[in-house]
Amino acid sequence: MEVSFERFAQLAQSTLFRSREIVVDEKSNTARLGNIVFSSAKDANKATMKAFREAMSRKFGVFGEHAFDTVLGRRQQLQKPLRSHDVYRVVSKLSVLKEKRFLNELARQIDTSPKTQELSREMRIEVRHIIRNAPLHQCDLKECRSLADIARMADKRIQMAIDSVIERQASGKTIAISSKAMGDRRQVDSEIPSDGATGLKNLTTIFKKSETSIEDLVNKGKLGVGMRINRSATSPVLFDKLKSNGVEPGFIYRNDWSLDDTRGMLADHKSQESLDALNALKQKYPALAQKCEGLAEREQIMLFGRLHPAGMSALADFVIEKSMTNSNNSIYRAFCQQYPGTSPDQWQFIGVDRIKRDLFPQIRDRIMNVGPDDGAYKMSPIFKHFTERHIVKLDYNEGDRVFTKKAASAGKFMRPERIKIGRMMGQVYRLQTATTADKASAGAVTEALANDLTRIAGVPSQELSIVRGQYSDGHPKLMLEAKYAEGYKDMENGYLKDGQIVPPNGEKVESLGRYKAFFLVTADRDAVGSRGQNKGFVKGGDNMPGTFFAIDPGHSLEGNSRFLEVDDNFSFKDTYGFSTKPRFKNFSVFDDDTRFSKFQGALNLRELQQSGKVDQLFSQYRTAFTLNDNALTPAERQLRVAINAEIDKKEAEFKDSLAKILQVADNQFKLYDDLATEGPAFQEKAIETIENLEKLTSPTTWVSPKGQVALKHLAVIPETRVAWRAHVEDGNLVYHCDQPLSELAKTQLRAFAASAKAQLEIDAEGCARLTIDRAAADTAFTVFSEKNVASVTHTEEAAARARGEDGLAEARTVGTNANGAANRPAQESGRSFVLPDRLDVHVGNDTVTFQKQHYEAMLENTPKADRPRSLEELQNILAGRIQRGRDILAAVYAGNGSRYAATTRNVACVTMALHAGTVKKGELNERGAFSVSDPDGRLYQ
Repeated sequence: MEVSFERFAQLAQSTLFRSREIVVDEKSNTARLGNIVFSSAKDANKATMKAFREAMSRKFGVFGEHAFDTVLGRRQQLQKPLRSHDVYRVVSKLSVLKEKRFLNELARQIDTSPKTQELSREMRIEVRHIIRNAPLHQCDLKECRSLADIARMADKRIQMAIDSVIERQASGKTIAISSKAMGDRRQVDSEIPSDGATGLKNLTTIFKKSETSIEDLVNKGKLGVGMRINRSATSPVLFDKLKSNGVEPGFIYRNDWSLDDTRGMLADHKSQESLDALNALKQKYPALAQKCEGLAEREQIMLFGRLHPAGMSALADFVIEKSMTNSNNSIYRAFCQQYPGTSPDQWQFIGVDRIKRDLFPQIRDRIMNVGPDDGAYKMSPIFKHFTERHIVKLDYNEGDRVFTKKAASAGKFMRPERIKIGRMMGQVYRLQTATTADKASAGAVTEALANDLTRIAGVPSQELSIVRGQYSDGHPKLMLEAKYAEGYKDMENGYLKDGQIVPPNGEKVESLGRYKAFFLVTADRDAVGSRGQNKGFVKGGDNMPGTFFAIDPGHSLEGNSRFLEVDDNFSFKDTYGFSTKPRFKNFSVFDDDTRFSKFQGALNLRELQQSGKVDQLFSQYRTAFTLNDNALTPAERQLRVAINAEIDKKEAEFKDSLAKILQVADNQFKLYDDLATEGPAFQEKAIETIENLEKLTSPTTWVSPKGQVALKHLAVIPETRVAWRAHVEDGNLVYHCDQPLSELAKTQLRAFAASAKAQLEIDAEGCARLTIDRAAADTAFTVFSEKNVASVTHTEEAAARARGEDGLAEARTVGTNANGAANRPAQESGRSFVLPDRLDVHVGNDTVTFQKQHYEAMLENTPKADRPRSLEELQNILAGRIQRGRDILAAVYAGNGSRYAATTRNVACVTMALHAGTVKKGELNERGAFSVSDPDGRLYQ
C-alpha cells in the first residue's frame, strides 16, 4: 500500500520540531516520525524521498512533482532526510509553480498554434500584448490537475485574446484557414554525412542565446518537468530532469513541438508537390523506399517523417483518424466538447484542417507522447523525435561556484554535490576540479572533436554535438548535447567481471580487439571507466550480438600518449609516475581477441590517415570558431582564442600518437601488404601465426588475473613475452624471434615445425628462425593454430573445455604455463675456462679475431647468470650476435628495417657487429658488456 500525501501532512503537523525527520519503511510502506537525535541511513532517506514525491504526484499531478523537484531535488540527490517542515515548503510552492507552468504553456502555444499563425503580424502582436497584460484573465488554475488541463486552458485564453482583437478590428468572427504551401517550412531533417563534423551540427540551433544554468532555474522554481527551456522556430526543447549520473552538471530534455512542425502540419500532404517530394525521397533512400511497398501514400509519407515537408500533416491526419474510434482518447473527448452536434465517426464533415486548428493542443500532445510501447510508434520516426531523451552536460550553474562574484560568469564553477566518496572528500574533489567558464566551454569543443574523431575512425559512438547557451550576464556558454542510444547499456550494468566482458543473462556481444588501437591513439585514461561506465553495448536485433558503443571521450588527447610504451601486439605499459586515480583501468576488455582483430584496428587507422578525413575534421572545427569575424564580442573572441589553442594542441597530439601506433605495427603492415595477392584469409592467418608462435614459446594464461573468468583466447604474460616478427623473403614466410627460448619451448617448437614441414633454425643463444614455404603455408597455419598450441601448453584446461567445462578449476591447479625464456642459474664460482690471448670467432665465411683485452672486461661486467660456460659457447654466442647484427644492418640498408624490433637485445647485436668491424681494423672499443645490459648501465650504444 502506498503512503498517501495526507499521511505525510499528518506527521508533519504532529511534531513541534520543524527539523524532525519523517521516515518511510520501504518494506511495509508505512511512514513514521524519525529519531530526534540520530539521523536515518541514506537508503532510508532515499526511500522516503521517493515515497513523498510519488505521494505529491498522486495528489497534485505534475504540479506536485514540480514543487518537490524545486524544493527538495538537491536534498534527494544527496540522499538527505525528509524533515517535517519540508512538507510545508513543498506545498507552499504549488500555486506559484502552477502559474509559471501556465505562462510557459501560453508561450508555447502562442509561438506554434495555428490560431496565432493564421493571423497577420499586427494581430499577433496585439494578441501577445493582451495576454502579457492579463495572462490569467478568466482562467481559474484550481481547475487544472494535469498538463492537459493547462494546455486546454491556455488554448482557451489565446482564443479569448484573438476574439478580442477581431472584435476590435470589426473584421468578422472567423478567418478562413488555407493549407500552407510546402515551402513554408524553414527546416527539413537531413542525414549527417558519416565523415562530417557531427559535433558542430547544433552549434547555431537549439538554445542559441537562451539562459541555461538549468539547475539554478529549477531550484528557483522557474522551470519544471515538461516546461519549455528555449524559444526557437525550429528546435524548441522541454525540460525532463536534471542529470543525476556522472560528475558533470547537466540536464535531460526532449524535443518540443516547433513552429516548423505547425507549418508542416498545415501543409497539404495530398498535393502533387507532396507526391513529388515523396518520390524524390524514395530515390534518395532506397532502403526506406522498400519499406513503403504495400503502404498507402499517407503512411509512406509518415515513414519518411520530418524528411518529408508534409510528414507532420500526414501524421496528424493519421492520429486524428485513429483517435476518433477511442472514447478514452484526449482528442476524442475534445472533439465531443468542441463539436457537440457531430458524432466522432463523422469527423470528416468538420474538415481535417479545422480540426487541426481547433484541437491543436490535443493533437500536439498525442503525437508527442506516442512511445515505443504503442503499436503506431514504428510507423513514423517523428514519434521517436519527440519521445527520445537528450542529455546536455557541462551546464555549469551560477549558484555552484567556489566564491560568488558579481558577474554571473566570473570565478570558478564546481561540479554537482553528488559525489559518492563521502561528503568531506566530495567537497575536496569539487574544489580540485573547479573550472572557469571559458575552460569549461573549450572543454566542450575538444570533447565533441574527440567524439567526431572516434566516429570517423569507425568506432560506434554517440551523437555528441556542441550547443550554445549563455550565463545570465550574457557571457557565452558552450555545452554538449547527446542522444540516448536506443538499447544501450554501459558495461557497469553487469558486463564486467575481473576486467573481462562477461555479458549477463546469456547475451551475446561482439569482441572488442579491433577498437583497441584507436583508444591507444587517444590515450584516454578513463576510456572504459573504473566501473565500465564510459563504454557499453547496444542490443543487437534478430539474435545478433550486441554492438560496442562508445560514450564520454572527455579525457581523450590529454597528453597521456607520451607515457604509453606500446608493443606490436598492442599491449602497453603506462610509464606515468604516481597517480591518485587508476589510469587505463579495465582496458583489458579489448584484449581477449585475436591478434588480427587488434591489427585490423591499426589497418583502419592507416586508412583513416590516408583518407584526409582527419585534416578535414580539424579544419571544420577551426572554421566554426574562426577569429576572422568582425562581429565577435570581446567575450566571444577571448573564448575562441582559447578554443583554437586547444584545437591546435589536440591535432598535434592526435597526429603524433597516430604515427606512433602505426609505427608500432609497421612490420605487420609490411607482411600484410606483401601478401595482398594471396587474399584476406591468407593474410589474416599469416598475422595470427605470429601470435600463436608467441603463445607457444611464452608464458601464457587462459584465465583472467584473479582466475574468475575463462578467457576465449590464450593471453601472453606481457612481462615474459617472447616476441616474434615475420616477413616475406624469397617468396617464403619467415618468422623469427630475437630472444633466447627455454629448453621446453625449443622442444615444443621443433615438434610443431616438423609437423608443419617448416625449416627451423635455432642459434647458439636460443633465438629461432622459422621458414615456411608459401605453397605449404595453409598446412603450417593449421599446425600452429591457437587450438593446437593450447592443447600442448594448457593440456588439462583444453581437455576440460573439450568436455564443455570452463577449465577454471584446472587453471587454478596448473597455474600459468611457463614455457618462456628462463633465467639460467648463476655460476657459483668464476669462469670454468681460461681466456686465450687471441679468440677467433667464425661468422659465416668471415673470421673475426678478438684480443683478450677486447672481451675480458665485457665478461666481467656481465651478470653471472648470463656468462657462457665454455669457450666454445662464448665463440658461438659472439658469432650469433655479430651475424644477427649484420642481418639487421643489411635489412635496414635495404629498406626492410621493419623486420626487426628496436629492442635492447637487437641494439646490442648491431653494436656488436659494428664492434667486430672496428676490431678488424685494429681499433679497440673498451666500453660495453657481453650481456644485453650490465649493472653499470654500459649498454652498447
